[in-house]
Amino acid sequence: MAALVDLAAYMAPERVVFFTGISNLPEALNLLAKACTDLPEDHSRFTQALIEREAVGSTAVGSGAAIPHARLSNWSTCRIALGISTGGLPYAAPDGKPVRLLVAMAARESDHQEHLRLLSTLAQRLRQPGLVERVVAASDARSAYELFLMP
Repeated sequence: MAALVDLAAYMAPERVVFFTGISNLPEALNLLAKACTDLPEDHSRFTQALIEREAVGSTAVGSGAAIPHARLSNWSTCRIALGISTGGLPYAAPDGKPVRLLVAMAARESDHQEHLRLLSTLAQRLRQPGLVERVVAASDARSAYELFLMP
């Protein structure tokens, strides 16, 4: 098993997005990509990469969570953003449930090992009983961020 990664090094409260009025996955992925990027061209590129990754196979992991992710060339640092949908988004989840917590990850194309370590850590974190419910119930971005990182 891969060693767990300190997720706080890849996240920030400013990268927590509440999907108010968003009812479809492409719109949600677009907002998450925007939260992970600084430049408009990176935003567009990351949005497209996330959409293409979902077309290959769903990144939903069950229990109302998904880990949309993509590796990008010329990307300087890995970043993670949280997306929260209180009503849930339609998603091809293995359990058939809508997704309420999306954890988007932008990774460097050149660092396959870091990408896999982050995915493993995120998957383990999302298996914690009640985590999705606690994060989705958060009243603000800082609280959602802290609840997600809480052991």
